[in-house]
Amino acid sequence: MRPFDDRTIGECLEQVSQQYTDLTAIEYLDQRYSWATLNTSADEIAKGLLALGVKKGSHVGIWSANKPNLVLCFYAIVRMGAVAVMLNSSWRSDELHNALDGADVEYLFCDSGFHDVDFIDICNRLTANCIDAKGEICCKQLPLFKRIIATDPQKSGGYMTLADLEKLALHMEADRLTAVKKTVHRDDIATILFTSGTTSRPKGVMCTHFSLVNNARELTRSLRSSENDRYCVALPLFHCFCLASSMLACLHSGACMVLLRDHKSLYIMEALDRGKCTVLNAVPTMLLTMIKREDFESFDISSLRTGIIGGSYCPPDQYTQICERMHFNRLMVSLGQTEATAGITMSHYDDPMSIKMQTVGHFMPNTEGKIVDFRSGKDVGPGCVGEICIRGYQVMQGYYKLPELTKLTIDSEEWLHTGDLGLLDENGNIRLKGRIKELIIRAGENISPAEVEECLLTDHRILLVKVIGVPDDHYGEQLCACVVVKTGKKLLVEEVRTIVANRLASYKIPKYVLFMDDLPCSSSGKILLTKLREQAVAELAL
Repeated sequence: MRPFDDRTIGECLEQVSQQYTDLTAIEYLDQRYSWATLNTSADEIAKGLLALGVKKGSHVGIWSANKPNLVLCFYAIVRMGAVAVMLNSSWRSDELHNALDGADVEYLFCDSGFHDVDFIDICNRLTANCIDAKGEICCKQLPLFKRIIATDPQKSGGYMTLADLEKLALHMEADRLTAVKKTVHRDDIATILFTSGTTSRPKGVMCTHFSLVNNARELTRSLRSSENDRYCVALPLFHCFCLASSMLACLHSGACMVLLRDHKSLYIMEALDRGKCTVLNAVPTMLLTMIKREDFESFDISSLRTGIIGGSYCPPDQYTQICERMHFNRLMVSLGQTEATAGITMSHYDDPMSIKMQTVGHFMPNTEGKIVDFRSGKDVGPGCVGEICIRGYQVMQGYYKLPELTKLTIDSEEWLHTGDLGLLDENGNIRLKGRIKELIIRAGENISPAEVEECLLTDHRILLVKVIGVPDDHYGEQLCACVVVKTGKKLLVEEVRTIVANRLASYKIPKYVLFMDDLPCSSSGKILLTKLREQAVAELAL
């Protein structure tokens, strides 16, 4: 057991700002924030929130692309003991409404928009005829919702702005924020993060200061990060992976966050080249897209030192391709999920390629882990496939306002059932074997889609593949392989089946093969299984 870090997130920020006062904390286009400026700016926003009526425990949403104001608002919220509710920047009107209602959001920091989603327009429609002369919201559908604060000075939509908050802060007693900070405890809820919603409606996960600070600390240690590092923040900050492994990790090292104008591969490559970034945490699809770029060789990414690949399973062949193409000798492999704050497992920095390509590493320090039979709940021995369960500091406090669902996920002995299937090898490393929810049951046989996918990806013509179960009157379910073929390559349906037939049992051969231009993904790079199944069932007319 390692000693825990008992600081709150706000205390971490104050201490890193004192230690690395003039070092750059954030870079975004032509903007620069030192750690001292970041700390002071967060204080000013927090004072404004106090003057507005925000209290310890208030739920404050952040709906924004990865911009400096998102970071400032996050730190302002959590340092005064309020709860930062992180909202997906790809959501539309109904999704936003459901999240605001489900998480009891009272105040909302709102950016101008992201891609084709106009946040201000959606907020205008959401609050139509519900705003009084003082700018306060009174909406029957959202009874707790009180105020919107626009974070983009170029597009406020008539809402209160950060500049307005700063004016309110001028009238705040100098010692009031100091007094409020002293009431914030390590075990207070700091964030509500939403599950990705790839298989069901997103659920609000409650994480404490303690779980976030310590999980981020372990991720930082794993990367051997220091104040000399520059993190390329390529993933959305509302996602647990990026929040812990990038933004909060920098609190422990004093490293710089390089924020991008977009998550597209071009901007990531530019950040690695011109920004001389040293750390890149990403999902497999993101890295695969980068290495397939025709202009890949025109970018100098030699500054890249290390990073974490996570968010979804990466087959060995793809992991090897990424490492070889990017000269990425220290690409760490991790398993995580929102219900566990972020990280659950991590490879060692000096692990050989053979371990990193085939496993997701070991259980992280201060984490109890076990593999159980997902039917009986009994422990299984090394080498046996079962559900990965953990118990420890990073397990969520529960799904917000969903106690019964929480009980189904965290048992009476406080074990978090991850829903991931894996086996523990003789060296204490975990090999992933898929997800319980993704298991395909064909005529009583349990089939892991990951096994079939890994088999298919050995063919050089296949770029991406996802195997799903589709309804069948006789067998219950049949396998359907959704395949994206590399540009310029050709592949026939029977060839796909033959690839599997040559290596796996006959009942694992896909009955259906659908060729697609791309697979539907969430903004964090995870495949949207519900949407993919709907598309497959419609195309197959089942």
